[in-house]
Amino acid sequence: MRIAFDHQIFTQQRFGGISRYFAELAPRLKKLGETPRIFAGLHRNEYLRGVDAEVARGTFTPGLPRRLHRLRVMANEAYAKRAITRWKPDLVHETYFRNRSCAPAGTPTVFTIYDMIHELFPEEFPGQSSETTVKQQSVELADHVICISEHTRNDLIRLFKVDAEKVSVVHLGFAPPGSEETRVRLESRPYFLFVGHRGGYKNFDRLLQAGMESGIQRDFDLIAFGGEPFSPRESERIAACGYRKDQVRHTKGSDERLADLYRGAHALVYPSIYEGFGLPPLEAMARNCPVISSNTSSMPEVIGDAAEFFSPLDVGDMARALALVAANDSRRCELVTKGRERIKMFSWEATALKTREIYKNLLR
Repeated sequence: MRIAFDHQIFTQQRFGGISRYFAELAPRLKKLGETPRIFAGLHRNEYLRGVDAEVARGTFTPGLPRRLHRLRVMANEAYAKRAITRWKPDLVHETYFRNRSCAPAGTPTVFTIYDMIHELFPEEFPGQSSETTVKQQSVELADHVICISEHTRNDLIRLFKVDAEKVSVVHLGFAPPGSEETRVRLESRPYFLFVGHRGGYKNFDRLLQAGMESGIQRDFDLIAFGGEPFSPRESERIAACGYRKDQVRHTKGSDERLADLYRGAHALVYPSIYEGFGLPPLEAMARNCPVISSNTSSMPEVIGDAAEFFSPLDVGDMARALALVAANDSRRCELVTKGRERIKMFSWEATALKTREIYKNLLR
């Protein structure tokens, strides 16, 4: 099978979950005996630098000024349309939503949906209603749609009124560390770890309150990795919850820095109200870090029984979960053991196998 992937997400993202997904998927399809090709054009994506040049065709151009980004997109559009048509693929898997396809006429297309966050929380994305329109058009134009969780599939079918036969589920893969994980001590005080952006549905405000109500702030710090530095409003909220100066800290850095933070954390706290999949819990499990997670959307589907769950809208229930894991070493050990088993269920090889089967069924 000749499988073409377009340039879109590699033009947009230097790093990011969606571009990593395709950069992991394409090489594994090649290992399965297929012929994938990413038509990346003038891309800015770091992950493609580690992909075989036979699979990823394009030129790494990270340093272009922002004012030239639109010109890069236009050049890549023209390149991808022409190059994919000339290559004559059996199928095109488009890497992001659009209202017109770069696939040659008559060539089947596949499109992946990661979540329905914009549709479920439109108030958090003012001025972006057009993205939902284009996303829905992409779903309608595609011959088949892949969702990364059953929960996302159900939301898509309900919100966009899509025929259930047109939508399949393929979980994301995960590549655990190659060596045995040992705990490291990065901070002078024990800490709970939060990963990702903090606004709105990510539920960081309730986590601050739950930390206060649980009493963990007597003995533990809270480290927030990723996203932007704390805003003045967040700093005021932290102080109002009674945290000491520098007890709640923001940091960011490389994947290696994050891995070290997982290894040293008392637990990862994942309070999000909604996720299409949610990789941080799996990343934590791979580093022997216990997981405390909300019990909504795709989290139970991904995490299984390898977390102490709570209701994300119930601050008291979140406080209960924090206090339990803070004080109970046997529960922490149990969560670490269950986490080690859970991550065995996710691999990029399994993602590639199931995706290939969807391609084959579509071509039949």
